[in-house]
Amino acid sequence: MKRVEIGSYSTKKGWANPEAKPKTNTKSKPKKVKTKSKRRFKTVTFLAIFFLLGVCGFLFFNFGNRVPGMNIPLIQPAQSLCTNVLDPKCWTENFRPQLQQTNGITNMLVVGMDTRKNDTGLLNTDTIALISYNHDTGETMLLSIPRDFYSAKYVTRINAIYAFTKDKDKSDPYKYLKDEVSNITGQEIHYFTTVQFDSFTQIIDEFGGIEVCPEEAFTAQYPNDYPKAGESQWLFYQFNKGCQTVNGERALVYARFRYVSRGPSSLASD
Repeated sequence: MKRVEIGSYSTKKGWANPEAKPKTNTKSKPKKVKTKSKRRFKTVTFLAIFFLLGVCGFLFFNFGNRVPGMNIPLIQPAQSLCTNVLDPKCWTENFRPQLQQTNGITNMLVVGMDTRKNDTGLLNTDTIALISYNHDTGETMLLSIPRDFYSAKYVTRINAIYAFTKDKDKSDPYKYLKDEVSNITGQEIHYFTTVQFDSFTQIIDEFGGIEVCPEEAFTAQYPNDYPKAGESQWLFYQFNKGCQTVNGERALVYARFRYVSRGPSSLASD
C-alpha cells in the first residue's frame, strides 16, 4: 500500500493544506473604525454624565438652601480661614520655626534697659522677664524678676549685674546676667533680646495704647528724668482702680513704678 500525503500541519501558521494560504485580514480596517467609534462614544457619554452631575449638584445645593428648614452644609467662607501669619496656630509644619528647646520648653529672656536721652551712664536692667513656651501644651508663661532681687553671687541687686560685668565678655556683654537668671529659675536661656524705654513707649503709642487693670487705685511716684529749674525730681501719676487704656508714657510708668504714695510715706511696690 502506498502512503499518500494529503498535507502537513503547521503549528505556526495554523493550516493543514499545503495549497491553502493564510487568510488575509481583509476586515481589519472596518474593525479599527468600529473600535474608534466605541471609544468616542464612551468619552462623550462620560463627559455628558460628569456635566449632568455637576449641574444637578449645583441645583441641589442652591435649591436646598432656599427651602425653609433644609440646611445643607457648604464650604466655609474664606474669611473664616486662618490668615494671621503671626499666629503660631496658622503655621504649617514647613513654615513653623525650629526653635531651640530643652525638655519641650523654649525660653527667651527679655531685658528692659534704663537708657535715657540725656544720660548714657544708666545701665540698669530694670525690667527682667523670662518668657517660656511649652511645645506640648502650646502655653506661654511670663515670669518677671523684680529689679531689686538680691544676687548673693554678685552681692548686689540683679538689675546692676549687667553694668558690673558687661566688659568681661566682649562677645556677649549679657552673658553673666543670663547665667544668673538661669541659676535663679533653673531654666536654660535659648534666646535673648533687649528693649529700651524709648522703644517701649513708641511701640505702645503705635498700637494706640495698652490696657492695664490695677486691682486698686494708687499714685505712682516716678523719677523726673529731665527736671527743669525749680521742679521736683519726682513725678506722680494717678491710676484708678479697674481696667483702663494708657498711652506709652503712662504704660512705662506702670511697668517701672517702684514707689506707691500712701499718705506721708511711700512703699516700695517691687
